[in-house]
Amino acid sequence: MLVLMLAPGYPGEMPYFCRGLAVNGADVIGVSDVPEHELPRLTREHMKSYIRVANFMDENDVVRQVRERMSGQQVARVVCLWEPGVILAAKIREALGIPGMGVAQAQTFRNKDLMKQRVTAAGVRAPSSNCRTFSSVSRSSRKRPTASEPMTKAERSPSRCSALSTSAASWGGYAQ
Repeated sequence: MLVLMLAPGYPGEMPYFCRGLAVNGADVIGVSDVPEHELPRLTREHMKSYIRVANFMDENDVVRQVRERMSGQQVARVVCLWEPGVILAAKIREALGIPGMGVAQAQTFRNKDLMKQRVTAAGVRAPSSNCRTFSSVSRSSRKRPTASEPMTKAERSPSRCSALSTSAASWGGYAQ
């Protein structure tokens, strides 16, 4: 079974997953932008081959390069156990016609607001998130325990960042 493993050397536990796939019969082909000799030894020892791409974050180019290199080969699975690469893995699956999570599912997995909308629509209770500025987070945290996480690049529109910067002074926090 031929398995494409995206980012086979990072995070630190990926070499063990690479080894696990290989010792269980998979021919692992690693895909990343790191020079092969810089991958962890355990990863290198358990890959059948390696596709070094120019820029791992340039998803369209990575898909193109993988499609070219894997032309005529039967890839059974594409795996990526590093969250930032989940959508890229889905794009490769769709481009090569490989079963697994597609782009729409991967986007739901990566976008917490979208995930909450989907589970709420399915009848599952999800916490509300109506805080969009530092001042609203500050007000909310005075009333009840709160949790927050950084915005993704897609969520950082210029108008939204401007609103956050404006309200940061009243909260005493920092806008990024």
